[in-house]
Amino acid sequence: GGRGLALTYQAAVILAIGLPFFATAQALLPSACADGLELKGGQCVGMTASVESFDPFLAPLLARIDRQNKAIHQDARTFTVVYFGPLTQRAATTDVSPLVGAAGELVGIAARQAGYNMLGDLPKMRVEFANTGQDYVYAVTAAQHVKRRAVEDETFAAVIGLGWSRTEVRDAIGVLGPAQLPMVGTTSTADNLTTVPGGSSAWFFRLPAANSRQARATVEWITKLGVPAAGGRRFRGEQVAVIYQVAPHELYSADLTDRFLRLLPGVSEYRFSDGTTLTQAVRNACEHGSELIYFAGRSPQLATLTDAWRGHCADRRVLVMASDDVTSDITKEIREHGPDHGLDIFLVALTDPRGEVKAGADDREAKSGHRAVLDGWVEKSKADEVALPYYAAGNAALGYDAALVVTEALDDFLAMGDFQKTWGATPVRTGVHYNLRGLSVVGATGKITFSADAKGHDALDRQVWLVGIEKGENFAVHHVCTPTDDAAACARPK
Repeated sequence: GGRGLALTYQAAVILAIGLPFFATAQALLPSACADGLELKGGQCVGMTASVESFDPFLAPLLARIDRQNKAIHQDARTFTVVYFGPLTQRAATTDVSPLVGAAGELVGIAARQAGYNMLGDLPKMRVEFANTGQDYVYAVTAAQHVKRRAVEDETFAAVIGLGWSRTEVRDAIGVLGPAQLPMVGTTSTADNLTTVPGGSSAWFFRLPAANSRQARATVEWITKLGVPAAGGRRFRGEQVAVIYQVAPHELYSADLTDRFLRLLPGVSEYRFSDGTTLTQAVRNACEHGSELIYFAGRSPQLATLTDAWRGHCADRRVLVMASDDVTSDITKEIREHGPDHGLDIFLVALTDPRGEVKAGADDREAKSGHRAVLDGWVEKSKADEVALPYYAAGNAALGYDAALVVTEALDDFLAMGDFQKTWGATPVRTGVHYNLRGLSVVGATGKITFSADAKGHDALDRQVWLVGIEKGENFAVHHVCTPTDDAAACARPK
């Protein structure tokens, strides 16, 4: 559901040895920003082809893309894909976890750029960067920069990223749509994110399963499939509590809770705004007799959630189920502590999280040649220190697939005529948008199909994984669902 949520090959940056350097670098704010950027709140935000003004922890990944951009022959025809996400943090920030999602998506984008630019005489993919600042606070500013550049450059193909369900991202969608710029969303899942004046944006194409689909699979698990830790027991709404976050500009948690409550009447609701109120909400839910807690908050609150559960709920054998956003922190916990991790939680994941801990452990994804390409690129990145040393598996695959659907739509556009003669006659973004509608392709995260309708471009039939993590164990997938508006469509994993 959100920012970096966790999905198939996501490169991130939890680097203990780098933290002192990070804090120092952040303390020394840039006296000037690269061309196309402006200084806001100590961060260089806007749009640029330069990689000089962004967070030092992302520098190796950005440098790889920069080298690939510069390797394009000066006489080659090119098209521009803009990565739209948080590439800096606020001054003196030492927690690098907010960069996890962006780092992963950059790995996937770089992999697709490298592969596509090797394809003969086709136009070459150039990547530029729209920095929104930490937490997407300056998303509208970045969108305005992109819009101005797009007016001047008809080779703009699409904007990819926009990976957090916040009002600032929704407002940015409202800026980019009227500029007729196709957008491919990587990890933002709130259904209401795409609501702009006039209805749902016709220009936004969402890759992951939206909150409404995730909620349907979750309710199916709770009420019909049964929860494994409880011996396959099923629960009624009256036995369930939902705990969700209320925060300024936050769309994800309230939207997911709303979708959940529509499908499961009788659930008790508890809200929180910080760690203290989260602890109190967990305590109240357990003391009032709830037997299963559904946590609709975000990953940074996972530690508080688990501590509160141990203190107030574990002895009562209350179960905890969570949404996808916590996957990255669960992965980090398992990676750092191995069999001593101590987690007991169930979650609904947007991609198969078993690859989070040990990529390539089996051939689950052999059906996707794109996933194999991405795996190889990630391994090469580790070897030459281009990528960062800790991998959560989701965002890189979604970043890759976001770039993939753009290049596939472009190929379909080029196939409509002799592009060597007609290149430049029609804005590239027009051709990409036309051919994203109705597109169907198998990517690193599985099959991706967009409706051919004028609006409503959430990818169809996207899977979610119903996963358990018990104390000392790795991820265990219990069901894989392909939820629609009407059915959860769950089955045992193959």
